[in-house]
Amino acid sequence: MSWEDIGKEKKDEEPKEVAPEVSRFIVIVWIGPHDPPLKCIESWATFHPASKGWGLRLVRNDQGWLNQKVIDAVSDLGAKADMIRFEILEMATVPTICVDADVECTQALDALNASDKPITDFFTSPAFASFESEVVKPGLISTAFMGGMPGAAFWRKCVDEVAKVDPATLKAAKIPAELVGSGLLTRVAQGFAKDKFVVHPSRVVNYEYVTGVKSPARGAAYGLHRFGTAKTYNTMRQWPCNCAICRAQAPSWRPSWG
Repeated sequence: MSWEDIGKEKKDEEPKEVAPEVSRFIVIVWIGPHDPPLKCIESWATFHPASKGWGLRLVRNDQGWLNQKVIDAVSDLGAKADMIRFEILEMATVPTICVDADVECTQALDALNASDKPITDFFTSPAFASFESEVVKPGLISTAFMGGMPGAAFWRKCVDEVAKVDPATLKAAKIPAELVGSGLLTRVAQGFAKDKFVVHPSRVVNYEYVTGVKSPARGAAYGLHRFGTAKTYNTMRQWPCNCAICRAQAPSWRPSWG
């Protein structure tokens, strides 16, 4: 499946079954008026071909979600995307990873070591994410890289906690992510044992933080977070694209799993 295949499904159409060969999904949410950072997005397709069982989804619709009232209450697109990703992971019926659109993939998630075993076997955990920065924001869990297995209680809890957020309070919040993004993710994690939710080192996708501080943690890196809204957003939008995704004026695709 290529990124060009995404965005064609409409909510009033019959859900399409996941192709039998697709056993894992990578989902990227990009909403708002700007073109998506195609170089970053397409890097995930390059390292995760359908021939290896990967399915790819680019979600550009911010309507029709379970917590729609809360999503509509905030103008911050990052906060909206975080809430949408929680719902995507909660409804998934195959192992799924949600990654920030401005993360450029540098290594396949199923890359093998010298012993022919996965360097990092992410899907041994019901749910997982990674730290924001062990140096700059110690203890804070990032929403840039999240995933897990179908039916994980952790993502159901995140969706439930979003539903409890007062829309008026969220609308007035100076940093919405504290209520419905990384802050919520970190609070929910405190109630789950390590065998139910695993936090990987920041270097998984945040080897170099937006401030320039590098992750001190050991381990493999799978992506480079470009932090588009803060550093290179304009640059990332310069790659031309004439795919169905970018041509669509109001894509309405919402995940429907087989």
